[in-house]
Amino acid sequence: MCRNLVFPCLLIFWLLAFLPLQAQDFDYAELKSSLEKIDNDVERLEALIQIAKAARAFEPDAAIAYAEEAIELGEKLGNRSSQALAWLELGRIHFTLDHVQRSIRALLRCEELLQGLSLPDEQLESYMLLSKLYQSQKRNKKALEYQEMAVVLRDSMMQEQTGVTIEGLKDRAIQAQQGKEQVMSQLQKQRENLLRKEAEIAKLEMEAAALAQQRAELEREKATTEMKAAQQALELNQTRARQNVFIGLGVLVLLLLFGLWQRYHYLQQRKQARFEQERAEQLAQIDRLKDQFLANTSHELRTPLNGIIGLAEALHDRAEELSLPERRDNLGMIISSGQRLSSLVDDILDFSKLRNAELTLNLKSVDIKSLVEVVIRMNESSLRGRDLKLINDLPEKFSPVLGDENRLQQILHNLIGNAIKFTQKGSIRISGTTQNGMLTLCVADTGIGIPKEKQAHVFREFEQGDGSTDRNYSGTGLGLAISQSLVELHGGKIWLESEEGKGSSFYFSLPISDQKAAEQNKNHRESISRPHLDLSQAAIETELTPVSPILPTGVEKINILLVDDEPINLQVLRHHLADSLYDITTALSGEEALAAMEKGKRFDMVLLDIMMPRMSGYELCQRIREKHLPSELPVIMITAKNQVKDLVEGLAFGANDYIAKPFSKQEFLARVKTHLNLSRINAASGRFVPHEFLRNLGHDTILDVKLGDEVEREVTVFFSDIRDYTSMSEGMSPKENFGFLNAYLGRVGPVIQENNGFINQFMGDGIMALFLKSADDAIKASIAMQHRLLAYNIERKTKRRRGIRVGMGMHTGPLVMGIIGDRLQMDATVVSDSVNTASRMEGLTKYYGANILASEATLSALEDPLLFSHRYLGKIQVKGKKTAIGVYEFFDGETEAVRNLKTQTKAEFEDGLRAFYEKSFSDAEQAFAHVLNKNPDDRPAQQYLYKCRELLEKGIPADWDGVERMDMK
Repeated sequence: MCRNLVFPCLLIFWLLAFLPLQAQDFDYAELKSSLEKIDNDVERLEALIQIAKAARAFEPDAAIAYAEEAIELGEKLGNRSSQALAWLELGRIHFTLDHVQRSIRALLRCEELLQGLSLPDEQLESYMLLSKLYQSQKRNKKALEYQEMAVVLRDSMMQEQTGVTIEGLKDRAIQAQQGKEQVMSQLQKQRENLLRKEAEIAKLEMEAAALAQQRAELEREKATTEMKAAQQALELNQTRARQNVFIGLGVLVLLLLFGLWQRYHYLQQRKQARFEQERAEQLAQIDRLKDQFLANTSHELRTPLNGIIGLAEALHDRAEELSLPERRDNLGMIISSGQRLSSLVDDILDFSKLRNAELTLNLKSVDIKSLVEVVIRMNESSLRGRDLKLINDLPEKFSPVLGDENRLQQILHNLIGNAIKFTQKGSIRISGTTQNGMLTLCVADTGIGIPKEKQAHVFREFEQGDGSTDRNYSGTGLGLAISQSLVELHGGKIWLESEEGKGSSFYFSLPISDQKAAEQNKNHRESISRPHLDLSQAAIETELTPVSPILPTGVEKINILLVDDEPINLQVLRHHLADSLYDITTALSGEEALAAMEKGKRFDMVLLDIMMPRMSGYELCQRIREKHLPSELPVIMITAKNQVKDLVEGLAFGANDYIAKPFSKQEFLARVKTHLNLSRINAASGRFVPHEFLRNLGHDTILDVKLGDEVEREVTVFFSDIRDYTSMSEGMSPKENFGFLNAYLGRVGPVIQENNGFINQFMGDGIMALFLKSADDAIKASIAMQHRLLAYNIERKTKRRRGIRVGMGMHTGPLVMGIIGDRLQMDATVVSDSVNTASRMEGLTKYYGANILASEATLSALEDPLLFSHRYLGKIQVKGKKTAIGVYEFFDGETEAVRNLKTQTKAEFEDGLRAFYEKSFSDAEQAFAHVLNKNPDDRPAQQYLYKCRELLEKGIPADWDGVERMDMK
């Protein structure tokens, strides 16, 4: 029975050999105490690593410190294995704390140190941890790499352990065989002894009596039977032992085969999955290329088609208004667009013929110099708005080439058009050389160049530097592919040289003709020199500035910004908007549009194309929405992209509407007028509820507002009020009073908006404004308003009218902006103690005789208070307030004389104020007296001088703290 348990025990022992050893538990407190007693650096290094392991679960910060100390000590001793274990433990600790980047750095350092060391278990653990960390960062490629390294290392370890196990089994089998031989030897000896004893017994029995012979025979038979039984039992045990060994070896082999099969099956599944994924990606890429080609081709076809339709409508509707040169220019643009449309259609048809090998060439001798001149003249209209020149550098007497004239013109048109598309300024130079019976032409530009990684793909069909539908440059992606095929059909080859940012040079070779160029080719220069069409930049710019009739008196122009990289599209839009009500500004790119908006001109509408160089219409619309709500500045996208997803994407970026090319003039004007009317209605509502207020509530229009909307913000609240307005109004009629207020508010109100604030409420002669961005804006606005009042008072003085003074106060703090009222009537208002404090600051201007006062909170909110001239006036506790308020006067808005006096006496005034609060009233009295000697009109100095003398005369009250308590609200 015990022998039958030998193989299961061996099998269990083999399986347990693959189980990971459990880390020994260490007593953290004992380790820490023992660390202090260790003097040997090597022993201390091992102890530090063990303490870091023990502290990892419940004191990670301490564990990090111990691991880092172990790393430093290991570097000092030059012990790579200990360093590797310390870095591994540091990586485990950071992994436990989810410090992903730190854990990765530690494990990568551990992996570097483990190279060449025989520490497979530690290396396997570092691979597994790195795989999990990269997987948490979604870096699946790196995670898979380390997972595969872990699998390879684990397989190697398993094979090594399996070999050790097999060797152990062999040793045990040898030991079993030796034990078997010993048992057989013992049995043989026992048998010999037994036979010897039986012989003696037989002899004694034979000698004893014949009657005992029968008994002896029976005994012999019994002994024989027992011996046979023993032999059979021994043989049976030996057979079972051999069977157990063979079964164990068989099971082991089966387990190894199963593991190898599992590994093979896993690799095959991964290989199949990777193949299917690559195939799916290829199919998806082909599908994307197809969609891009269809969308781009649609856009390229619709753009000239829109120009033809739009200009034809303009000629039809305004035939009598346009002069003969204007009509000729429009017809020239129509012809140019038709030629462009025809060229696009030819490219598509030629591509189909080239794919099916159906295109044939009509070879003859061609004057390449004249042909280049023709193509250059055809592309001159594309140079508008660019500092770009087309230069024909071919010699006058240049060798003719053998080729198809139309196809050569198509090649040149594609290469020159491609150079124009990617070159904003500089030159495009066409040159040529001859060598070994071949002519090599070069089209070199100074454009953006082509990255090295994309140069190998530019001649593929549908391939572009940027093939997306919202890319920077237009095109179908067929031009260069067709050009390559046509050059190769002529027996030549095409190649390029390019450096990103420095331009590109396209070369192609053609066979030289032995014959002279046909007479028809020689006449090319004569035909291109005739004034058949004037498509020069000057002509186009003249056409882009139509003469509009004079506006009726009192009617304000509507400013519209047109943004499109195609001049013909701008021409069409300007014709449609050829009305005296519209003031048109054009831009050929998103950058130009933003520059036009930043110049200060206020636009009522923006019409923009989507596909433009460098900045798409989507991006431009998004940039516009950063400063203008859709209800403030309507944006209409006009483009050849007419799919539903394009419409949704345009609206998602903040566009108000979307018009697909080609469109009718009536539809276009109807949509423009509708959005202008909506914008005017919204502008009218913004005069009552500021757009800034709505924007902070998270709404685009007043229609979105609902009762109870509110938001809390840190704001600088500004109040202003005209001094002695009551007495002034008594001498005016109601109509004169009304006109006076509008004249005053019309001058100072815009100053608030110019300094990033908005007026929340007009209160007769008073203004309440909010500054959301910065307290500096509020100070700048108040100073600018005081300067404007100085100019206004000069104007009033010339009309023999009384000058006015305005007190301004401000405070910075939290407030709630929201909508209050009932379901029938609502109002946009602000609620906070900050509003009351700002009002108190304005009221204190009468007490101090100052123009601008601000609280201590506003001073603290300034980015740099030293940028403004100011001085401290002390602490005031007004009626209704439990705490005192620090008050500061800003005097940059005063006249130059007053400003200089307050600047000169600022130090003495502050010295007197300091002595006043320190109860040194004699010193304070002296300081304020010096201030008044230089500036007798300084009211705060007068007030403090009076207080000092009163306190010196009457004595200091027991509860005196220097705070001025006032009954005013």
